[in-house]
Amino acid sequence: MLMMRRACDFVVLAVVLAVSSTEAKIIEFDSCGSIIRPIIGKVLQIDITPCDSEPCVFRVGANVTAKITFIPEETVQDGLIELVAIFSRGERLPWPLKNPFACEDHNLNCPLKPKEPATAIIQTRVIEDIPGSYKLVAQVYMAETKLENYVFCFRIPVQVTY
Repeated sequence: MLMMRRACDFVVLAVVLAVSSTEAKIIEFDSCGSIIRPIIGKVLQIDITPCDSEPCVFRVGANVTAKITFIPEETVQDGLIELVAIFSRGERLPWPLKNPFACEDHNLNCPLKPKEPATAIIQTRVIEDIPGSYKLVAQVYMAETKLENYVFCFRIPVQVTY
């Protein structure tokens, strides 16, 4: 009976470890300030699933979820979210989202209030247009549509593989 209990405990531990290995990873990021548009918010944390190392390695066709926790410094009525893949030679490729409108389908209750944390959830699929086994930089930003200020902007290194 004791052997069976230990075996069950081991199975439970193995399942917990397997599930935790596919959970979100808090990612290091670089803020991308702008001389063109002021930034009216600050990113606190970025969690990406699936990602278990840095840079995150994404397979073509995989679904990726990013949870971006940020604090706007001003009221944000609405906005647009954009992802861009930036290659080593500077080429930029837009990374399509199902819905670019920040206040629709991204877990945000607009208008966003100043100094109150908010969490945007972005879900996307790794597109086939990105050649396999490339390291690139993913730039993600939310632009407030009325004044066209950036609410946040950050860059993270990623690798895409087939």
